[in-house]
Amino acid sequence: MHKGNRWLFYLRDRWPFRLAILVVYLPVIGRYLFMEDPQTRFLGMMPTPMERSVSPVPFDMVSFTFLTVGLLAALGQPTAYLLEDDWMAYIRKPRGWNRYLRYLGFTVGYCLLFSLPQLILQLLVKGNGHLRVVIEGFACATWTVFLLMLVVCMAALAGNAVVGYMVCLIFAFLYSSLAPVQSLLMSRAPLSLPVWAILYAIVTVGLFFVDYRMFKRCEIL
Repeated sequence: MHKGNRWLFYLRDRWPFRLAILVVYLPVIGRYLFMEDPQTRFLGMMPTPMERSVSPVPFDMVSFTFLTVGLLAALGQPTAYLLEDDWMAYIRKPRGWNRYLRYLGFTVGYCLLFSLPQLILQLLVKGNGHLRVVIEGFACATWTVFLLMLVVCMAALAGNAVVGYMVCLIFAFLYSSLAPVQSLLMSRAPLSLPVWAILYAIVTVGLFFVDYRMFKRCEIL
């Protein structure tokens, strides 16, 4: 019960800052959903190279903003939960696997809480005529936010979260602007799996391993 209350505390804590970030994001969502031209991809999904070729800006505003807002609206709280001191312990002990698994669950829950309402809203406004493509884009965009949060966590464990955020912003720009990156990630591998899913799975395992190794080296009071 105590652990559940701590999660709720982190979700409610600093809510005015989170609300301010989301309010700035609302016009971007509204413009995308209520454009006259139909959209066949989830709003957080990277654009196709063809869509990028007709954009007047150097990156796709909607997908770039989705990633940056998704990352910033977390306010670093999953990482703060991971590194929170246990004041009930009287001796130093290594940080354990259970705490790390709870952190992962917290992070996954946040990513779904951020992106799922946007999926539902898009389906309500745009309809489900391209449901498979939209669901695939939802999975890619949500997974991308999750990976970015793992990167920030790794940087925070190394003592410099700012570098982690800078790396994430660079990736968000590449994700939403470079046609070669988009063509590679959206191409199909054997069994019709998208390349992004295979690459993301590999990167996820790598980040899990690195983050947990760094986490274990910390000590908790």
